[in-house]
Amino acid sequence: MEAILKRYFGFSALRPYQKEVIQSILRGKDCLVVTGTGSGKSLCYQVPPLVVGKTGIVVSPLVSLMQDQVMALKQRGIKSEYLGSTQADSTVQANAESGQYSILFMTPEKACSLPMSFWSKLKKAGICLFAVDEAHCISDWGHNFRAEYELLDNFRDILPGLPFVALTATASEK
Repeated sequence: MEAILKRYFGFSALRPYQKEVIQSILRGKDCLVVTGTGSGKSLCYQVPPLVVGKTGIVVSPLVSLMQDQVMALKQRGIKSEYLGSTQADSTVQANAESGQYSILFMTPEKACSLPMSFWSKLKKAGICLFAVDEAHCISDWGHNFRAEYELLDNFRDILPGLPFVALTATASEK
């Protein structure tokens, strides 16, 4: 894990919470990560796919955020892409189904609209985690603005046994 961290991210060590979360994910455990903006939450879902050689699914609310993350990961030599309403490359979905990406970002709307055949093919290719970045959106937006957030729990049945990871800097008690 340390070699991957150094090779792709230039760090020699993880923060204690990052190491604990990543080890839990690698053991197949669900995780809730609530820590400040800029504290390195993204590494918690970026490192495991590189360790195990499978795809990490990351649900994110904003296409611009996904585009920025994909660009930064590609600059580090990490195969990543996003699926969303503005994705113009029609080959991304087919490449994702065959496991060609370490990290695949998508909006909740896209995740919920993909056919079961997509998820079946991706499962066969190998998935190591299902993460929801900016997870506070589930309770903030799910009930009235972006209903697909409330549907994300259906992925527990679609992807049984997979660790689910929720990450946020602004979680409320709700």
